[in-house]
Amino acid sequence: MPILRDAGTTIDIVSRNRIRPEMLTGEHIWVQQPFNEAPICLPLEKVELKGKFGQVKTKAAVVCSQVDKGKYLLGNCTAALLGKDTECLIFPKVNVLQTRSQKRVQRSRKRKQFSCKIPFPKEPKLKK
Repeated sequence: MPILRDAGTTIDIVSRNRIRPEMLTGEHIWVQQPFNEAPICLPLEKVELKGKFGQVKTKAAVVCSQVDKGKYLLGNCTAALLGKDTECLIFPKVNVLQTRSQKRVQRSRKRKQFSCKIPFPKEPKLKK
């Protein structure tokens, strides 16, 4: 199964189709999705990853089988275990998600673009 690096998540993510029931740890994690206000509860499983980087044992959140794309999403904690050098050489990054730091950079660029415009005076608030 291909491994993708997701810099926007703390924990790894895998589909229910890719695990065996005995791999579940009995632990759960609450996850807040970017486009949904309500957090969801996901079970955790023990995972053993093998590749050019060696072998790593970690935990991953298990998502429903309907969203299975055949890929394992590697989060920040496991990437830290592997080290900075191997992270950028082995795993392609997921370009679908936008992190908070990326949003801040975009906002600052927009502010710089609009800073040349003349600001409108604020209207006074009416008291009732």
